Amino acid sequence: MRVSRRRSAVANAGGARGRVTLRSAVIAAMLAGGAARAASAQELLRGYLGGGVTEPIGSLAGSTRGGYNILLGVAARAPFTRLSLRLDGMFSELTQAHHAPAYAQFASGNLNVQYTLIAGPLAPYLFAGPGYYFFRGDNVAALGVAPNSGNPPFQSSHFGADGGLGVRYRLRRFSLFLEARDEFVLLSGSERTYLPVTAGISVPYPWGEPGTSGVR
Repeated sequence: MRVSRRRSAVANAGGARGRVTLRSAVIAAMLAGGAARAASAQELLRGYLGGGVTEPIGSLAGSTRGGYNILLGVAARAPFTRLSLRLDGMFSELTQAHHAPAYAQFASGNLNVQYTLIAGPLAPYLFAGPGYYFFRGDNVAALGVAPNSGNPPFQSSHFGADGGLGVRYRLRRFSLFLEARDEFVLLSGSERTYLPVTAGISVPYPWGEPGTSGVR
């Protein structure tokens, strides 16, 4: 009789341990699946293309009038954060004030850090970083070269920085964005400042905008 009771107790204990182990395995699988879904909802890279208007500021406004810009870039975001590292390439062209034929072209490459303020379908963000600028044209006042520097087009390279803000509207497969930045370029003994305003499209990788999991 005692042996039978002991065997029954051992069997019950073994069954209880088995149920606990099974529950633990199920919970672990659910947590792993949730983590995998959250990870898959995180974008790794984002490419973007846009264009818009560029307005001269400061001393540049006295020698040029508004023109246009083209933006091409790629961004990589740290997982589960609102920080991104952007590599921006931009081309802007301004013409001479008073409709004169002279022109000034600015090509730049900037390494920017971006921080998304609010995670959601409508996401405002800030960005800033250093850059390298290539000037070309025949508008000597805008380019900061002496009138007797030789035959145009004149060319020069300079260091600078940019900073700006924008907003991104997320759709199902891609996003639309609108942003403005202040470009500050250091010349010998002076500086040049201009303000590009750009609208465009951005596409994440993996393909498709992230869902509700993680920071979008």
